[in-house]
Amino acid sequence: METVTKRWLVGAFTLVCAAATARAQEVRGFTGNEYDPPSPDWRGQAGFTFLEIGGSARAEGMGGTFTAVKGDPSTIFYNPAGMATIKGFALGATRTAWIADMTMNHLALAYGFGHFTAGLSFLYMDYGGIEGTVVADNIWGYVRTGTLKPSAYALGPFYAMSLTDHFNFGIQVKYVGQDLGQNDVWRFIGSASPPWQPDTDKTGATRVKTNKTHTYTVDLGTQYVTGLRNITINMSLLNFGSQKVYYEQRFDTPVAYRIGVGAEAIELITGVPNPTNKVMLYADGVDQRDVTLDGAFGLEYIADISNYVPGVQVSLRAGRRPAKNQDGQLAFGGGIRFGMSHFDVRLDYAYNDYGVLMNSNRLGLVLTVK
Repeated sequence: METVTKRWLVGAFTLVCAAATARAQEVRGFTGNEYDPPSPDWRGQAGFTFLEIGGSARAEGMGGTFTAVKGDPSTIFYNPAGMATIKGFALGATRTAWIADMTMNHLALAYGFGHFTAGLSFLYMDYGGIEGTVVADNIWGYVRTGTLKPSAYALGPFYAMSLTDHFNFGIQVKYVGQDLGQNDVWRFIGSASPPWQPDTDKTGATRVKTNKTHTYTVDLGTQYVTGLRNITINMSLLNFGSQKVYYEQRFDTPVAYRIGVGAEAIELITGVPNPTNKVMLYADGVDQRDVTLDGAFGLEYIADISNYVPGVQVSLRAGRRPAKNQDGQLAFGGGIRFGMSHFDVRLDYAYNDYGVLMNSNRLGLVLTVK
């Protein structure tokens, strides 16, 4: 029965991934073998793109290669199957200092019992304040309309389980929303000066457009431990959802299909795990709705220094992000793990390069109950 269930879930996951990939190819501007020039490099094909911002300082220190990681609550943002091995209560939180003074906050809460894990994730994008203006017939050419504070968020429960000692599966459903504020509706009137004026309703009040939209998305993931020197093969499908209409234009959710491998280098070479020093190697192939197919590579060195400082581990990380359309690709980071009262605590930091004058810094916290 267990084998049948496993095969059914793997088959269902494969079919969903294939359907999503086929649909992504359709909206990217291809008709058969014909490429549509108005959409170069497949950019601008998706909305809700804040969902593509990495949700873990540990992961982003390795270029976002996180599909193979298990037992870390932040894996919910990369592969829900990684949550299956969490035991007891775990919390993961990451704050990202994003480009242009924007900030991104990720939070994951999980509780593992037996072979099952359930929980909730939340993320919130703060775009900061934007000073609004409209064109006016005065010496400045505009008037101020106040400060606009757009935001975006996603919230949803997840469920993960270990079907066997070698196979994990996870799923999450998210409610995703974006609020870009309000604006007055203006209309063009031709030869008058100025040739535009506010559009009004029957009462004479200016028409106002509310720029809000929402949808539901689904994340799926699997992890398979091969049994060959602890090598894992992993897949995840993220942000799969229906099309939305915004200002009479259709856009899709930022679907991402990841397939990756992970291994510990010392065990891979010698066949014997090292309890005090680990060199984790990760590689992910990433196919996104609005970015061409690319690869990500990550390395994490973990040293147990309990002989010098009891109960402490330190980590160094580096990686290359999937970023064909960007100038910067490299990522660096580190972390420290230690015990505190009844808790196990890990603090992480990551730096990501996105090109000239464009970078981000992340701080992360993972808290588990001993």
